[in-house]
Amino acid sequence: MSTWFPSVPALLSVALLAGCASSASPVAEPALADNTDSASCTAENVQDVIGKTASPELQEDARRRSGAEWVRILRPGSIVTLEFNHQRLNLHVDDHALVQRVNCG
Repeated sequence: MSTWFPSVPALLSVALLAGCASSASPVAEPALADNTDSASCTAENVQDVIGKTASPELQEDARRRSGAEWVRILRPGSIVTLEFNHQRLNLHVDDHALVQRVNCG
């Protein structure tokens, strides 16, 4: 029994490392493959909105030019969901509603 017990931590370590070496793809990838005919956001197309005041008109223009289905304003301290949505444009604004950063997701 003394030779078996010390090998338990080693076996657990090997099992944990094997789990880390998995080549499974992220959950979002199958959804992208299934939705090839739907819109996909391209934030590079709307980087010019940085520094502008977020307004309904700016949001709609940025959404349209980015190819996104949805747009959301993210204010400092706001609670946001963390799931990736390739059809959503995020406009990160400061306390004065000036766009600081733009990304998709």
